[in-house]
Amino acid sequence: MFDEIDDLISYNDSVTLFRVTGKDDWQKPIYSEPVVIGHARIDRGTVYSGTNNDRQIVAKAVIYIRCAGNSDMPLLDDSWLQGQAEFDNRKYTITTVNVLKDTDTPEIWGYELEVL
Repeated sequence: MFDEIDDLISYNDSVTLFRVTGKDDWQKPIYSEPVVIGHARIDRGTVYSGTNNDRQIVAKAVIYIRCAGNSDMPLLDDSWLQGQAEFDNRKYTITTVNVLKDTDTPEIWGYELEVL
């Protein structure tokens, strides 16, 4: 089923991820070595929450990552929150990590990252 979907959706974007590993003496984040994901899809539209005049920006982009196309894919969990995602020569902060898996199996087939 997913192979048929992959024929319709192109995962031809690349993103570099950095996890926060600690803080320096000035309380600024220290980042891990970069993790390059070469098989991703990035929706670059702003995501809003709320209605009328009470709308807030939730994300500047959403990154979809399929595990199948990325060998040596790290486990992405809440420890990646406040890390950085770099694409289009800009750095964004990771605000949400959603694990994508079927309800009847524990196998993770992808991730969805929201960035600001």
